[in-house]
Amino acid sequence: MKKILIGLMSLMGLIGVVGCDKIDPGERLIEAGGDASDWADGAVAYIEKYTGPLCGNCPLADRTIENLHHTYKDRMIVVSVTSITNSQGNPYGTEPSMQLEATRPWEESYGPLALPVAYINRGEKAYSSSMNDLGGGIEEVLKQEPTVKVSVSVSIEGTTVDISTDIELMSNYADPMTLTLLITEDSLKYMQYDIPNWVPDYVHNHMLRAVVTDPWGKSLAIGTTAGSKKHDNTSYELGTLTIVPTNSHVVALVCDASTHRVLGCNQVDIQ
Repeated sequence: MKKILIGLMSLMGLIGVVGCDKIDPGERLIEAGGDASDWADGAVAYIEKYTGPLCGNCPLADRTIENLHHTYKDRMIVVSVTSITNSQGNPYGTEPSMQLEATRPWEESYGPLALPVAYINRGEKAYSSSMNDLGGGIEEVLKQEPTVKVSVSVSIEGTTVDISTDIELMSNYADPMTLTLLITEDSLKYMQYDIPNWVPDYVHNHMLRAVVTDPWGKSLAIGTTAGSKKHDNTSYELGTLTIVPTNSHVVALVCDASTHRVLGCNQVDIQ
């Protein structure tokens, strides 16, 4: 689809970016003929992408996702998960591992993963390879009214992150729900295979750094009728985890407790 670039960089410049560089606030790609007024109020697409340093095709998916992020901005949340079940998620040589044992149940629920692969709102469709069809899936999600509205605020003191989450049912929903809290980080540089080259200072964004809750989330004691609300306070100690708070974010997912489908989500910077 033809795209029109508004901002400081040319389209050719964006295509040529190596890695998944952070978005300048002055840049945006607009889908020609697209109409943001079709998007439902509060609808956000959650992209759970599986990747690895030894995956030579993963950078192509990164570039596709980052171009989409220029279009959808805060209507699209990306969590980049370093696979723990696919050997391409292993670190290069002696470089630090970005794998987290907590993601194993997620990966196993999808079955064997061929990297790169992404899922929208933990749906059944797998978006793979260059992920050129991912934008269509995002559009479908944004046109649907979300089941829940999720609001998040975060504060940090020392190495302790305090997360305050407010959940409101936007429509009746009788099945149990869970709240999953994650920490992601941008601007991580480490070795990445980008066919046909090894890139020692490849920029990785949206990288999952910590799973704050149980991997499948904590139970939410909330009503079943529209308008029901629930407030949650959770503290997380970063401990020895080396992150840069100003480059990091908290992602909150409200999911169906049985299917793990994402019913609503939000992301906020760690300040």
